[in-house]
Amino acid sequence: MDDLTYNEKLFVEILKIFDFLNEFGFSIKKCSINNGRSLPSVIYENYQNAREFHIIGDEQTWSIEIIRTDYFYICQKQYSFDISDFYDYFGACMSKDKTYSLKSQSNFVKQYLLPVINGDVWIYKEKGKVIIKKENKYLRKSIVKNFSLSIILIICLFVILFSFL
Repeated sequence: MDDLTYNEKLFVEILKIFDFLNEFGFSIKKCSINNGRSLPSVIYENYQNAREFHIIGDEQTWSIEIIRTDYFYICQKQYSFDISDFYDYFGACMSKDKTYSLKSQSNFVKQYLLPVINGDVWIYKEKGKVIIKKENKYLRKSIVKNFSLSIILIICLFVILFSFL
């Protein structure tokens, strides 16, 4: 790895440390080493759970954000949080005001946020209070997509049927 640039080494480190996401159905959606960004980034996506996992940064400042997308027929709505927002809630001996290695943040995700990335729950803050909400599976992209396609197919069949009458 001596021939790699600084950003390329960080990119490889992201891939190695967050390899566990593959076990939970995530795949790389987008990545950047030097394309218009000064910092390397990787975006993992789990299509079934309607989750994205964004990792951006360098050794001094890592930002790890989890995004949930709810699909309602035609439109979609996104919710997100940075994992550092919940360090204090889980009592992880980590502080939002300090910077941590990528490995320690990965360990935090493995220890506390697997139900979130798995799509079982969503966590957010409301009026300073942390709320953990069980997920509604019907909002997932694949289910809504299949339901929408079924509705369109039924409408097409009715149009064809009534055009012959």
